[in-house]
Amino acid sequence: MSSVPIPRRPGGRANVRMPDAPPLKTRSNNKPHEIQGPPLVRRNRDQIEADAAIAAAAKAAEEEKQRAALARVAAEEDSNMREDEQRKRGGRASPGDAQPAQAFDDEPERQHEPYDDEPNGTEDEFRASEEEESDEESEAGKKQQKKATRRDAQALRRTQDTTGTPNLDGLGKRKASDGHSAGAASKKAKVVPKKSGLAVKAPPKKAPAAVAAQDDEPMFQPGGPALEDGGEAIEHPSAGVRKGRAKGLPKLDAVRVSQKAMRGGADKWALIHLPANTSDQFSKHVVPLAKEAIGVAEGCPWRNFDVVQVQGLVDRVFGKGVHTVVQKGPWVHLVHYRLTDFRRSFLEPASQAIRNQISTAEERKAEREKTEAPAAGLNADDEEFDLTTKEGVADWVDWLCSDAPDGHSKCFHWEDWSEAEPKDAFATYPILYTFANAWLTFPETIPVEYTPSKKRPYGAFLLAIQAVDYTLARWKTGEYVPSTKDREEKFSGDNWADYTEVTGTNKRRKVRRATKWLKTLQSWTDDEWVDLLDHAASLRLKPRRGSSRASSRASSSAPEEDIEEEEEEEFVLGRA
Repeated sequence: MSSVPIPRRPGGRANVRMPDAPPLKTRSNNKPHEIQGPPLVRRNRDQIEADAAIAAAAKAAEEEKQRAALARVAAEEDSNMREDEQRKRGGRASPGDAQPAQAFDDEPERQHEPYDDEPNGTEDEFRASEEEESDEESEAGKKQQKKATRRDAQALRRTQDTTGTPNLDGLGKRKASDGHSAGAASKKAKVVPKKSGLAVKAPPKKAPAAVAAQDDEPMFQPGGPALEDGGEAIEHPSAGVRKGRAKGLPKLDAVRVSQKAMRGGADKWALIHLPANTSDQFSKHVVPLAKEAIGVAEGCPWRNFDVVQVQGLVDRVFGKGVHTVVQKGPWVHLVHYRLTDFRRSFLEPASQAIRNQISTAEERKAEREKTEAPAAGLNADDEEFDLTTKEGVADWVDWLCSDAPDGHSKCFHWEDWSEAEPKDAFATYPILYTFANAWLTFPETIPVEYTPSKKRPYGAFLLAIQAVDYTLARWKTGEYVPSTKDREEKFSGDNWADYTEVTGTNKRRKVRRATKWLKTLQSWTDDEWVDLLDHAASLRLKPRRGSSRASSRASSSAPEEDIEEEEEEEFVLGRA
């Protein structure tokens, strides 16, 4: 019986207190929504696909972990079975004989490692963890997964268990060592004292823990309330028992979903990836507005749109908040594809302008041969360059691409060339022909619902200048040489956009390749712009009735980051 005294009332019976009732639990369905968090919001298609990919990866990882555990169990049982068979064949060895290590080629390397990294807990902890898991699964309403059984482990084994007790008659008893073996030591006989008198009671291995009396809690005992059978016992404090890791909700690592998986396995984004009933408005409304923004940009025309700019175009066409634009989504990438097509569309009229000058020179030469009249002029039909031969075209292109005396411009930038005082900057036939047939025909494609921009087309004119420069490089041999698939030969932002470089003093300097002549265009007056646009309009080709210009769907790189501008490299050329 317990030695702790029970306090009594004066003149009355013992103050017996009933044990506290277990606490009441509220059903999960009846709990306030503040406890469970805000109500769930219906997920969109991208979120559903991302969650499905995460769940599939977690399920595959769990199945792989289960298969590895079954393989370790089967390998351990096979090892034990082979060890039993080895004992049957070899018998018992003498105490001094060294046992050679047994190695099996078909066993895994880590066959003797424990199954779990954490030590197992007690039986009570195991039952408690099972109850916690069952409660969580019942509350979540999830279907329990099928657990692995002995049959799964037996299916992976390479040996089979045998029944019955092995016959050990032929093994005989172990013989004593002769004392000459290494490590052999003689054992001393244990001295047993003669028994006499009363037997001394052996001291207990563990002394009960001392428990102080509790005045404020009369029925308190470390072992719990007293039982009816009177077998109360004070529990010993557990020492050196490591509890296993608490089993809660599984921790899932974030699974990265590739762009190709988000596109459903397609190599590039397409119109089918847009929301339903939006592809037609995207092609007829969003794309023309994006091209117009590039043409009238007062900055680098190679800079791609960010998420905010694309979201503004989508809101302008479909309404604010109707569709959400994300960085890794179809809206941003499809706009980049179409803008890349728009920039490359300047190459076709630039190449045609060079061919027109060469063909005109050939026609005039034929007329001169008939009339035997001398030619006059300085441009493509000048008598100094014979454009009817390959060598003459190469010399003419080399002269056009040569640097002007000012050290900044080139000869093809000036309409009236003179080393003393060149005139009419950027008014040459190739530049104006490219600008007219790549840009002046574009405003007609903008839907009537939107008012065309009244801004000056700085971006389109800069692209026309660069397109002529790029095309002349293809004619340096006297014949047109198409560009290869090499990235360095592409008409792209990597080769023609502005960039920054780090100088020897660790300073960032901006190199202007696209906006080098932006200040020159901004310095022109309204009258000069009107004259230039009128001159370009006269070179515009009249579109054929019923024809439409198709553009290729070329892919674009990721959006270029904004470059910090520290130093400028701009030059202003006069038109006088």
